Amino acid sequence: MQVPQDGEDVAAQPWYHGPLSRQKAEALLQQDGDFLVRASGSRGGHPVISCRWRGSVLHFEVLRVALRPRPGRPTALFQLEDERFPSLPALIHSYVTGQRPLSQLTGAVASRLVTRQGPIRRSFSEDTLPDSPARTELLRHEALMLAGALAVLGCAGPLEERAAALKGLVELALALRPGAAGDLPGLAAVMGALLLPQVSRLERTWRQLRRSHTEAALAFEQELKPLLRALDEGAGPCDPGEVTLPHVAPAVRVLEGEELPGPLDESCERLLRTLHGARQMAQDAPRFRETAARRLRGFRPNPELREALTTSFLRRLLWGSRGAEAPRATRLEKFQRVLSVLSQRLEPDH
Repeated sequence: MQVPQDGEDVAAQPWYHGPLSRQKAEALLQQDGDFLVRASGSRGGHPVISCRWRGSVLHFEVLRVALRPRPGRPTALFQLEDERFPSLPALIHSYVTGQRPLSQLTGAVASRLVTRQGPIRRSFSEDTLPDSPARTELLRHEALMLAGALAVLGCAGPLEERAAALKGLVELALALRPGAAGDLPGLAAVMGALLLPQVSRLERTWRQLRRSHTEAALAFEQELKPLLRALDEGAGPCDPGEVTLPHVAPAVRVLEGEELPGPLDESCERLLRTLHGARQMAQDAPRFRETAARRLRGFRPNPELREALTTSFLRRLLWGSRGAEAPRATRLEKFQRVLSVLSQRLEPDH
């Protein structure tokens, strides 16, 4: 039996059935060794290998480990137990042609694919598998960050107008800090916008901020930047009495497989702090909810604005419907080029 190994589009593989319930998958697997791959509804759309073995149908979730985009290497790795593969087809090819057990515990071997009949209900490639909660958090962070950068770089008017936009973002960050709104993911996104190279290089604009809005400039340098640095290093404030949404970005990046910067000993210490902080956040989740409820007491959301503040809407607004579905690395690369052009138009290099 030939198992495709070089297809980038998972939906093109005959063993891939798309979104399929556990019950329907089990009905399709009749003999020992029969297998298929499906998108699990209960596991956020993650790929699952369903295989009949010794009279029972077993289900094995394929882990997807995202990598920091780098030239010449895949954007994610796929694994069942120990070994990782650059694509889902490569993983299936290795296990099926090598007759390797899908898990050492069960000894189940996938040997005969159950071919999909007809088109699947939804087609998506490996790069656009439904997002995990961790990736959704990163997507929201980047969308808010880029929207904040556009608020500055889109000001084509007088210099004072751009300085006022910077001041507005600084004031927003101050309003989100612990003890105020306590929205640390929002704070990190706003600070990310201010620290983007395309924004931080605007020397005339920052000089005008210091001249016209000295208090905001001092708060940015002396309070907000050290605060964000401490949060990113896992050493920032996270008192549930002052925070409604904790700073989960460092833990999310670890879960997504991103490498921590710095020497090995420092990165290991930072990793331990991040993991300890993530565990503490999970334990404090009920207290965060209580603090958020107190902050929101009496607040009435505007239904017309609710949709505009969702991550999916922001992605469509920034990239368009088709662009929002492109691989993350491609989206960011294109948008970074746009921001660079806008930045150069505002303050050209001399």
